[in-house]
Amino acid sequence: MSSEAILKASAAVEELENNSKKLSEITEDLSELKNALESLNSVILRADTANNKGSNLLKSFHQSVEDVQEKLTAELKVRLAEGNAEQSSRLKDANEKLFALEAQITSIKNKIEQLEETGNTIKTTLPKIEETLNYVGSRQKTASIIQSILVISILIVAGKALGVI
Repeated sequence: MSSEAILKASAAVEELENNSKKLSEITEDLSELKNALESLNSVILRADTANNKGSNLLKSFHQSVEDVQEKLTAELKVRLAEGNAEQSSRLKDANEKLFALEAQITSIKNKIEQLEETGNTIKTTLPKIEETLNYVGSRQKTASIIQSILVISILIVAGKALGVI
């Protein structure tokens, strides 16, 4: 072999050694990359699991919120219905009391009218009584008896008008 071929072969061997070294480095880098990718995959799997758990928890939370909303809405409806019923009952009671008061007022008005009629009767009777007393004035005993009778009759008329008799 010639020295040139030996040099070329030596250079080729050196280049093969360099390439082998580079290949070893690349293999180590690829091995590290493989480990990093496996670690990343593990992290991704854990993140995916956590995400799924979070989604499930969020769904559960939304369901709980909806349940609470439904319960609160139902409770509010019940309370409003109870309040309306109470208000209706109180209004009914108030109306009944108003009707009773109106009846009492009407009764009082009727009694006042009866008293006015009695008063008018007394007013019209008094001049006649005075006239009779003047006529009977000389007879005091008779006059006082008549006067007593008239007072008693006035009391009887007033008692009847007031409902005492």
